[in-house]
Formats: sequence, structure tokens, C-alpha cells
Amino acid sequence: MNQHYKAIQENLDNAETPQNIEEFLKRCISYTEEDLLQGQLVKRSTSPMSNIAHSLEVECKQKLLKDFQNLNYILHDETVGERIRPQESVKREVMPAKEKKKTGPRLR
Repeated sequence: MNQHYKAIQENLDNAETPQNIEEFLKRCISYTEEDLLQGQLVKRSTSPMSNIAHSLEVECKQKLLKDFQNLNYILHDETVGERIRPQESVKREVMPAKEKKKTGPRLR
């Protein structure tokens, strides 16, 4: 997992646009999903340690996939927000505050 996180950090540092990062994350998601779907669920080995290591590897890949998806969601959410915000600010007009009329004491 450490290698994957380092690759993400390098890609973030070298990326020119958010779209480059999004494409990288989509490739990582696709690769990890394919690896999980096509890989063996249980390693059929006579060594119990080998079987445990394989199970831990699959769990790490699942967590890595979730992390990739969350990063992609955050990135997508921020880039969509950046596209929408400038349009919203143009549509909003500053309305002058209405003056309150004093009509006497209020009854409760």
C-alpha cells in the first residue's frame, strides 16, 4: 500500500491539472478492481502463513480501492464546485437591505 500511496503523491506533485489526477485515479481504480475480481479469493497453499498473507493482501487492496474512490470523489466534487461557483456569483445581485418600519410596541 505504501508504494501506491507514494505513486499517488508523486502524481499529485507532477500533475498540471485536476483532470490529470482524475485520469490517474480512474486508472488505479480500474486496475485494482480488475485485480480483485480476477484474483484468487483464497490461496490454496499448505502454509498457513502464506494463506494469511494472501488474505491480508486482499484486504489491503480493498482498502486501497476505497481510498482511490474517496480521493476521486473529493477531487470530482471540488472541480465541479469550481465550475459552478463562478456562474453562481454572476447570477447573484446585491439587494439593498429593506428598512424596517417602526409600528409601535408588539403584543406577545
